[in-house]
Amino acid sequence: MATALNVAGLAVAFAAFIVILIQINFERTFDRCHPTSGRIFRVDLTIPGTFGTILPRAFVEAVIQSSPHIEAGTLLTPSFGQNGVYLSVDRNGQPFGFKEIVTTCHASLPKIFAFPIVEGDIDCLKDPEKVMVPRSLADKLFGEDISAVGKTLRAEENIWTKSAKLFTIGAVYKDFPENTQLRNVVYTAIDPDYNINNFSSSNWVCYLLLDNPAMADEVADNFNRHFDFKKIYHEGEQIRLVPLTDIYYMNETQDGGTFRSGNKEVTALLFGIALLIVIVAAINFTNFSTSLTPLRIKSINTQKVLGSSDTLLRRSLLIEAALISFIAWLVSLVIVWGLDWAEALPFIEADLSLVSNLPIVFLCGIVALVIGWLAGIYPAYYITSFPPALVLKGSFGLSPSGRKLRTTLICVQFVVSIVLIIGACFVQIQNSYMRNFSLGFDKDQVAIVELNETMYNKHHDTYVNRLKENPGIEDVAFAMEKVGSKDGYNTNGGNYKGKDFQYFIIIASSNFLRVMGIPVIESLRKAVDMFFDVHIMALDPTHLVDDFIKAGADMITVHAETCPHLDRTLRLIQEKGCRAGVAINPATPVNVLEHAIELADMVLIMTVNPGFGGQSYLPYCSEKVRQVRQEAEKRGLELDIQVDGGINRDTISEVLEAGANVIVAGSAVFKGDIAANVKELKGMMNG
Repeated sequence: MATALNVAGLAVAFAAFIVILIQINFERTFDRCHPTSGRIFRVDLTIPGTFGTILPRAFVEAVIQSSPHIEAGTLLTPSFGQNGVYLSVDRNGQPFGFKEIVTTCHASLPKIFAFPIVEGDIDCLKDPEKVMVPRSLADKLFGEDISAVGKTLRAEENIWTKSAKLFTIGAVYKDFPENTQLRNVVYTAIDPDYNINNFSSSNWVCYLLLDNPAMADEVADNFNRHFDFKKIYHEGEQIRLVPLTDIYYMNETQDGGTFRSGNKEVTALLFGIALLIVIVAAINFTNFSTSLTPLRIKSINTQKVLGSSDTLLRRSLLIEAALISFIAWLVSLVIVWGLDWAEALPFIEADLSLVSNLPIVFLCGIVALVIGWLAGIYPAYYITSFPPALVLKGSFGLSPSGRKLRTTLICVQFVVSIVLIIGACFVQIQNSYMRNFSLGFDKDQVAIVELNETMYNKHHDTYVNRLKENPGIEDVAFAMEKVGSKDGYNTNGGNYKGKDFQYFIIIASSNFLRVMGIPVIESLRKAVDMFFDVHIMALDPTHLVDDFIKAGADMITVHAETCPHLDRTLRLIQEKGCRAGVAINPATPVNVLEHAIELADMVLIMTVNPGFGGQSYLPYCSEKVRQVRQEAEKRGLELDIQVDGGINRDTISEVLEAGANVIVAGSAVFKGDIAANVKELKGMMNG
């Protein structure tokens, strides 16, 4: 029984030790699985956060061509957090497939990262209609014994930057381990002309393969000296080259978003915990073995009387202790195998397979033998220290020094155990806090269903109506991203009063905030006394007017294209004591306002097509502004004319000259120093 208890205690400790070491090794070797990892660098701007790593394509292309020390360069879309695309193959006349993330990149990506090709051509992405898939996906689609190369893969919806829907599998690569920034996704080459000259739309990560990693600083300095950073609205910024193997510990995206990240201090803490666990187990082994002295001392001293030497007895006791520790190590392997088989540790990212971690397994075996030998030294010497005559008389006791050592070991054991228990309590408290912390929206009664583009565009109304037939569903809203999702690259940001900040962008339906329980305007109205112009981009927005007015809106602007009864909607807004505005998209002629312009307090001319920020101003919209201003003057109206889209220091003069007097600017304000940008734009308006 005593031996079994010793084995059980040591086995649990060794199992914990192995698991922690596997996780530590997972983190410390992050991104080192690529043969070229020592020469790969990511291009970053010196500004912190997402805008420092997600870059415009034209800028990336300029970096790649900037130095002879760059063997190759690539761009790719940040894939983590994307909803994916349904990809299918033909199986017996029926589509069969899975929803997979598709990443667009330069054709050079596989060579830069030295993709482990199972079959096919590593240069296959030079053909824009070919894709490269991981071994796991190829097996799911075609089976393990069938070659996937040459097979047709169909995209059931659009792939970003790609116009084609049918692709040929050009290569299959061996799945990457989990500890790398690259994902086991479908890779395809970016269309050659897509955003090739765009310096404003930031959507790409850039990696460089250098001929000599020592030249990284020289490559960056050379580019910084010759490139005009005004092109990307980051005057005064510079690039830096970040080694691929350093990215994980940069702690840049703690949510695990665009780039996976860890923490060196946490890794060191884990190693310390692993050592403490082993030390406590060794102390417990020593104390337990010492406590068995009364049970074993007669046997030991009888062997002494029969002629066995102290050296021989001590040697046998040490071998026994090492054997117990070795058996405990074997039992620990069974425990780790069971944890891996049952997937009982979901918080451990590393692969717990013993076969995949043989060096750590054998290292722990050596540690077990050393622990057994060290922990057995004191009991072996202590048990053999009593005179045979004293024992045979049945009168013996612990020596003062022995009692003192044993007391010390017990105290150390208790202190370490209490520290670990307190740490575990703090972890539990923190986890409970995070689980119960208010996220700013109602998540408990919200169910999320992912739809592809086709389902949304073609069956939107049917989907909503069928769902609302269920009495348990109060409302249905749509968004391109999940609130709190890990997709962190669709962002904007800037600087205000010397502090940099960023915000995420989610394109959503008009009722999204209400469904999610996010009272934005109402909350802002409580904090500020500013003028609120609410621009509603929704089909028939009449049903939203009351909610926005109650929330504190001063003006409500609706789209002429979405209002079946525009005059009625404008009158409703004004009757409720709110100013009314009407917006028209770039392709909408101004004559749609003929019978409504006198009902409006403001006309908004959209100078880009609504959808996303960073677009370029559409020059023909200037004439539309001019026409609306002329019509207002003809009718004697004191009409505000607002423009929204692509407004910056280069285009603001044009729209002001055309007759606009209200300016909406996004990227021109938030990219860079906000206060300085606002001051400059106001100066141009007043000048």
